Amino acid sequence: MRNTQKGLVVSLIKFASKVSAFTMLSRVIGFVRDTVFAMSFGAKSGFDIFLLAFRIPNMMRRIFAEGAFSQAFIPVLAEYETKTTEEKQSFMNAVYSCLVLVTIALSVIVCGGCELVLRFGSGWLANNERTVLFFRLLQITFPYLVLITITGYYTAALQAKKHFTMAAFAPSFFNIILTAGAYLSSIYLAVPIYGAAATVMLGGFLQVGLMLYSYQKLYGLPTMVLFQLNPGIFKMLKLMCAGMYGASVAQIGISIDTIILSTLATGSISWIYYAERLSYLPLGVFGVSIATVLSPSLAKSSQSGNQQAFQKQIAWGFVTSVMIAIPAAISLGLLAEPIVMTLFYRGKFTLEDVAQTAAALQIFAIGIPAYMWVKVFAGAFYARQETWIPVQCATWSLAINVVVGVIGSYLFAHVGIACAVATSAYVNAGLLYWRLKHENIFAFEQTDLTKVSKVCGASLCTLIGVWVIPPTSQWVGLTVKLQLSYLTAAMIIALSGYVMTLWSLALDWRSPEH
Repeated sequence: MRNTQKGLVVSLIKFASKVSAFTMLSRVIGFVRDTVFAMSFGAKSGFDIFLLAFRIPNMMRRIFAEGAFSQAFIPVLAEYETKTTEEKQSFMNAVYSCLVLVTIALSVIVCGGCELVLRFGSGWLANNERTVLFFRLLQITFPYLVLITITGYYTAALQAKKHFTMAAFAPSFFNIILTAGAYLSSIYLAVPIYGAAATVMLGGFLQVGLMLYSYQKLYGLPTMVLFQLNPGIFKMLKLMCAGMYGASVAQIGISIDTIILSTLATGSISWIYYAERLSYLPLGVFGVSIATVLSPSLAKSSQSGNQQAFQKQIAWGFVTSVMIAIPAAISLGLLAEPIVMTLFYRGKFTLEDVAQTAAALQIFAIGIPAYMWVKVFAGAFYARQETWIPVQCATWSLAINVVVGVIGSYLFAHVGIACAVATSAYVNAGLLYWRLKHENIFAFEQTDLTKVSKVCGASLCTLIGVWVIPPTSQWVGLTVKLQLSYLTAAMIIALSGYVMTLWSLALDWRSPEH
């Protein structure tokens, strides 16, 4: 049994490492994309409007492509693995067809509604160019929901088979398309933001093609079926109801934050966007990778009734997230201004934009550990098909987010929104762990807490890297090459000190038993 548990953890490490490597590539390309965005558009109102329009299909993808869908689909698909091939294929085709038809219908309604507003609201819109631009950009970007939903279906099906590589790799191509589109649009188009919006669809088609290539190797080509209500659909929809409510709660929080930001100084939405993007580097590369590889393993352990393996997997996910999140939070918080200046300070992105973005990033960095813990703890409930518990916790965290957001924005402008997001994340993580312990599903052992204390002590060594960085007054005058050299040296020194300290403390993170 002991060797079996170690085998499970080693397998998780192997999959997580592979996913993290490809996700890191995607994030690096994503930063190149954001650098081009900053250079081409800065933090001006046109880019703010693009972010608002693009955020709407991205909000919907949390329901149809990620989040609610994948959390319901993977456990049900795991049940169908024990049934005949025909039953499983019938279920998968029914799911695929429902997703495609619903998102196409939704896109037609939204795009048609925008056109009606533009045609018959000319009097109201006559002196409101920002609103006209918003509706036009929404018409261009919203059909991306159909493409990312199909991509999300392929991704979840591949993850159920523990095939993670293409799903982690495909976003790189999407980012490349958006980067090229933004750069070329800024050169050749009179209103370049329209070109950037159009490349969203092009990148979506490319992602679908790449994911279909991997999907058909395992499952064959998907088939559209009409008027076929597979029994598994009803079970998945029941699980999705909680997930959809949970996703709606999260999106309500994002929407409220966006509304508050839109009432603040011009550029506030963009400053928060760039800061969030940077804070999502450790979350997107490692946090999501950990959750991705844990999901099918937790579902399998739950289905087989192997409670010991289930607990070991949660413990591994938590300790691993702590090892990454704590030093990442310290490094991003202390080096926020040099990082933002190096990546974005060029073109239309001003020193004021640097200062405001860095201030938000320092607060977002504090919440990085909580963001990762939520992924791990919530995944345990989804694997057990107890989807309403994470929703209840998310609802309470939403209330905290709104209260802190309103008060924080009044006191600290856009930085108050970052405070709200970070605070609500810790509330959510705390509530999820309390429910895990209360339901006798999982509780920390002494060995887990010992590992966490070692990680926290070793993380202080990352402070050594900060000494390498010159003061901000000197940093402005450095070339990008020198700035990157200083940041690279700081990261190498900090990482070396951190790893050596962990090694000297004899931390064995491969198995929660040590």
